[in-house]
Amino acid sequence: MSPETPAAPIPTGRLALQFLLFLIGGMVLLIALYWVLETFAGYDGSSGNVMGIVLPPLVAMSMSSWWYQKEKARPASGRLWKLSLICGLVAVGINAALVALLYQAGLLQDLLGGLPPDMRAMRFFAGIFAGYGVVQILLIRAGFWFGFRSAEKQAQRLAATKPAGK
Repeated sequence: MSPETPAAPIPTGRLALQFLLFLIGGMVLLIALYWVLETFAGYDGSSGNVMGIVLPPLVAMSMSSWWYQKEKARPASGRLWKLSLICGLVAVGINAALVALLYQAGLLQDLLGGLPPDMRAMRFFAGIFAGYGVVQILLIRAGFWFGFRSAEKQAQRLAATKPAGK
């Protein structure tokens, strides 16, 4: 198959699983980086916000570059929005699981000043998670756009430097 011929589309489930694996791998790398910085450099300035806000769009960018190399074409906009929704739900689900772990461990009460969360606080958290989910979906979609854009430019540069006839 020539580099210009589009390949068969990768199934959405496989792409969502790939996003999940890239996201978990990125989280593990960031946790290791935080640990190294705290242990050896005395750094104590992060609350892990990078993992929740910035990491999913970065994962989408790197995943879209890999995706473009496999399919040799930019997917349709509807397919990207569908995958952005799925990946956004995955990212929010992981963060919700982390909050649930904090709650089970009693650490959420410490963050709330020692008070147990009541129904009002739970509704507040649900609203925050809903807003976070919308922002996450938009950021992931932007990450896909930037990733495909850079992958297309890279493919065009490689095609331009490739000698004619090869």
